[in-house]
Amino acid sequence: MVQLYWARLLLGCFYIILILGVLRGERSLSDYLELKQKKQLLEVTVHRLETQLHELKQEIYRLENSPEYAQKILRDKYHILAADEQMIFFEN
Repeated sequence: MVQLYWARLLLGCFYIILILGVLRGERSLSDYLELKQKKQLLEVTVHRLETQLHELKQEIYRLENSPEYAQKILRDKYHILAADEQMIFFEN
């Protein structure tokens, strides 16, 4: 009976030390939760960047394989004109 009491007391102390270690130790539960949140944020960022990379690869492919598309982009985005064209600006 006394041995069982001491065994339970020792086991209880072990659990208390284990719980305190998890909550306040060098590698605490809050550290784990913070790292998990950062991991999720990084995964979202990686997914967004992979999507952007895919879109840019498609854009490069269209620019390399379609002279009409490349010309349209040059006109719309960079305002480059053909040799026989003139640009007219209107004031509002």
